Amino acid sequence: MKGGKRQELTVLYVEDDETIRDTLARQLGREVQRLLVAADGEQGLALFESYQPDVVITDIRMPGMDGLEMARRIKGIDKRVPIIVTTAHNELELLVGAIEAGINEFLFKPFDLERVFALLDRYAYEVQMEREFTHMRSLLVAYKRVVDEGFLFFRVDEQWKIRYVNTTLCDHLGYREFELIGQPITRLFDPPCEAMQAALSRAGIWRDRLEFHKKSQERCTIELTAVYLPTDEGGKEGDYAFVGEDVTDFILEGRRLKDLQQKQQQKELENLRRSEEKYRQLAELSPDLVALHDGRRVIYINAAGAKMLGFNEADAVKGRSFQAIAGQSAQMVSEAIERALDTAQPHRFEELTLTLSENRHLELEGVLMPFEYGGERVVQVLAHNITQRKQLLLQLQEKSTQLEQLNANLKKRAEEETKKRLETEVLVSSIFETTQLGICLTDEHYRYAKVNRAYCEIYGYREEELLGQPFTLVVPAQQRDRLKQLHDDFLKGEVEEIAQEWQVQRKDGTPLDIYATAGRLIDTDGKRYKITTVSDVSELKASQRRQKEQEDLLVQQSKMAAMGEMIGAIAHQWRQPLTAISSIALNLNLKRELGILEEAEIEQTVGEIERLTQKMSGTINDFMNFFKPSKKRARFSLKTAVNEAVGLLSAQLEHRDIAVRIDVPDHRYLGYKSELEQVLLNLLANARDAFEGRTTKHKEIVVFLSEYDWKYDLVVQDNAGGIDEAILDRIGEPYFTTKEQGKGTGIGLYMSRMIVQNSFGGELVVKNRYDEQGERIGALFVVSIVKEPKERE
Repeated sequence: MKGGKRQELTVLYVEDDETIRDTLARQLGREVQRLLVAADGEQGLALFESYQPDVVITDIRMPGMDGLEMARRIKGIDKRVPIIVTTAHNELELLVGAIEAGINEFLFKPFDLERVFALLDRYAYEVQMEREFTHMRSLLVAYKRVVDEGFLFFRVDEQWKIRYVNTTLCDHLGYREFELIGQPITRLFDPPCEAMQAALSRAGIWRDRLEFHKKSQERCTIELTAVYLPTDEGGKEGDYAFVGEDVTDFILEGRRLKDLQQKQQQKELENLRRSEEKYRQLAELSPDLVALHDGRRVIYINAAGAKMLGFNEADAVKGRSFQAIAGQSAQMVSEAIERALDTAQPHRFEELTLTLSENRHLELEGVLMPFEYGGERVVQVLAHNITQRKQLLLQLQEKSTQLEQLNANLKKRAEEETKKRLETEVLVSSIFETTQLGICLTDEHYRYAKVNRAYCEIYGYREEELLGQPFTLVVPAQQRDRLKQLHDDFLKGEVEEIAQEWQVQRKDGTPLDIYATAGRLIDTDGKRYKITTVSDVSELKASQRRQKEQEDLLVQQSKMAAMGEMIGAIAHQWRQPLTAISSIALNLNLKRELGILEEAEIEQTVGEIERLTQKMSGTINDFMNFFKPSKKRARFSLKTAVNEAVGLLSAQLEHRDIAVRIDVPDHRYLGYKSELEQVLLNLLANARDAFEGRTTKHKEIVVFLSEYDWKYDLVVQDNAGGIDEAILDRIGEPYFTTKEQGKGTGIGLYMSRMIVQNSFGGELVVKNRYDEQGERIGALFVVSIVKEPKERE
């Protein structure tokens, strides 16, 4: 292997000398995909167990665990891993120890780095071949499945003994597989061996219809195709592969039609017309092509035949000649029809290709049967469409060739496969005991059949305390009956368990959160087992609960962080009523001094002051409701939520001459109203600030709602010029702000996005708006909130 294939390797490098380690690590790191570096044998063994590298390079003499001891332990885990040992000592004892440890290569320091790279290239090639072998093996299994589930299929050797039969053939003939394997081919039928061999030698393929013997002593006719499949590289040795299809019913139907035609020829003319109608009815029911041809033109064709030839109606074919329809096969069709008419003998055709159009070809098989009709001799055409079957046979031939190519490669690895299977069993057992996942096997009676060390540690039991006991030992009492029923249904295949979290209990009774997956196993005796993998997620669940609490606190803190801005909003809301109250007070005082103040005017003025103070009180209530924390879902009006959010900033927006247009229907929604208002308030405040420093003539913010089957899109858009495309993707990141230093925290849009995701199951998307000339005119924020399942209906 040349080039960069070594760059696909993971290499473990162990060296106690820091200078040598750093130097070689830099050079190796540029040549391989991943380099793991350790300073001694203990570290090296730990890295190997964690990452399973492809190649190991190690020094021998190291403090603590030396290189040879580490190599022995690594070979105990995986004998296939290549190990290269480096040393500055040429000692016989070290060489003998290295051989005993299973070392693949021995390099003396200082060593040639190119030699190391050459070794890595060689090991990379071996790793690649192993992966290709695994891939080819999976392809072989897939191709075998295609063969087994398709047509009738079997293989025989050169002595005509059966080597393989698929399930379809066994079911069709009533045999079991062991009753046929090793038996002569005459168990199935009497083959024309000489003719078959001659055809296979000449063309590589043979076809015929043969009578097969069923186990029930019945007979059936099978249309059979055979190909020669070489099993050695030179092609001198091989098997015969047979693919067939039962055509008994087709032949019987053909014979029945032939008998019917012979009887019709013997009838008198007056009965001929009556029989013709019956014939037409029968022909119209046939899925095959049925037609009458007088040598010059078609005088009758059934609907199925017309459709097969590409015509919508039978009348479109009548009057035409088959020769005109046959395309490139016109000469062959013409000669066949003339021969049938001249000899008055049936003529069978097995593969007739009709070129109907540039891209459409029709493959037919059937028979031409001459008979007397209306005082003249005509030909009855009975044809069966074999286009699809022929395509399938060609595909099967191609697949068979590919299978043989795979066979040639797999044959070289047959002995290695047996050895690797034994090694795999040892490796699986090792994984079962060393994995950090808890694994258990339970039988049909709910009892533990096998548990690993990690499973015992998770639940706090010893192995002998669990084996033979029901698995409900670790399940809370209220869930035991339900989980036993689920266990039964799963083993029967009636349900499929999905990976999910469960709450169980340890030996000491403390609750435990786990994440479990399940699978089925059937041993050689047919006993069913459930294999379950378990991981302790208690700490993860606790961390998730803490994170949720922190997120809720951050949402409330975000509201409080906006309080300073809200106080300004309150001031704007109060400015007009306070000015009015001050003006009323001055007017009253002036009239009192002039002596023209009347009682009725005092009552009217007091009422106006009371109305203005009620308005100011309502403003305070609105802001208090906004800052009140709530995580209880309730049904609320989307229109009301939008109006209230706009109302909180209405004074500031009016002060800046910003018009707000709202187009939101009065839809009811089940969710968190205050949190949606907080999101809208952030978006409106951002739109308000975007107008600062701009000379837009008509400043406008538009809020509208779009409804879909499963969600609402609440859109806030402005005409404040939009957002620079270079930073558009960063909008919503925590602490990223487009405002001047000291005027923004970058937390508002981040909190808005988090609220939409966590509280509404949706998303917050920001885009720019453009006019017809492609000029950027403003920003558009889309708040997608997911409907409840009942709302979607």
